[in-house]
Amino acid sequence: MLEKPDLADEILIACLNEGYGLAAARIEFLPLGNDSDAAAYCVTAEDSRRCFLKLRRDGLSEAALQVAYHLRVQGMGWVVAPVPARTGTLWTPLGTDVLILYPYIDGQPASRIGLNERQWVEYGAVVHQLHEAVLPPEVGAAIPQETFGLNPRWNQIVRQLHADIPSQSYTDPIERELAAFWEERHAFITEVIDRAESVGEPLRREPPALVLCHADIHKANLLVTPGGDLAVVDWDQPIFAPKERDLMFIVGGYEVGPREENLFFRGYGPAEIDLRALAYYRYEWVIQEMGDNAERVFFRDDLGEQDRQAALDGFRALFNSGDIIDAAFEADQAAGLE
Repeated sequence: MLEKPDLADEILIACLNEGYGLAAARIEFLPLGNDSDAAAYCVTAEDSRRCFLKLRRDGLSEAALQVAYHLRVQGMGWVVAPVPARTGTLWTPLGTDVLILYPYIDGQPASRIGLNERQWVEYGAVVHQLHEAVLPPEVGAAIPQETFGLNPRWNQIVRQLHADIPSQSYTDPIERELAAFWEERHAFITEVIDRAESVGEPLRREPPALVLCHADIHKANLLVTPGGDLAVVDWDQPIFAPKERDLMFIVGGYEVGPREENLFFRGYGPAEIDLRALAYYRYEWVIQEMGDNAERVFFRDDLGEQDRQAALDGFRALFNSGDIIDAAFEADQAAGLE
């Protein structure tokens, strides 16, 4: 969330004191992240230590919090896990919202500052360690398993707008701009929707082996500390899925060049890539990004202009040459699914 919620800092400070026993001296809103249902803050305690606070307004996953917590307990120091509240839960309520407290990581996203050779190898080793992880049975049982069906929420939004936009008129400037962009590419988007729906069929018939995946372990969620260590954040959607769910951010040159890919797999180890799964996840990502950004523009009255404009820009960027849509078609062709 890029715009600060209409919530007084004093309310957050009081809730932190009650829920965590944290005496906060100062709280600062951080305009970062691509989650329109979460706001981020830096909290400075009276003893000068800092914490990272996330305010979630929708979709808390207790199981996801447990995954990060138990991986950290198992010794995976690169996992940024939530701090338990006084009650023992990994969150504390604030009305209909929830607060989740994390250690503050003094680092920069790898997407911004890049990785050196050692860090690329370490990145691969981190993802391999995750894919080999074993969770306590009660935690693992609560984590979703891949079904190779598109997310119903995003799929429905994309299909609904694809059907409605040609016959609708919009007065809101941001809605009007996105609708015009959509209409210009209507035939192409039809092709994207159709392929996204069909590429999962062979995987449903013949599912690959499943491992624990972060599901969003790209460089924007990989922090580099001043000492050069790596930390993985945003454990919001862990899933048991083929390894390609995470490796889609590495394989095939979409965001990573051949040299970096080779360094990554030096750390990860030998891996046979299922091109069917890679194609599926690229298309799934396209539908998710189209649906999420379109929802923010057309259906989220609670968001401000800055967040809605960012969603419009994000939607248009998907169609840039070499971006995720091109990567999805390339993976589709490589897998021989067309």
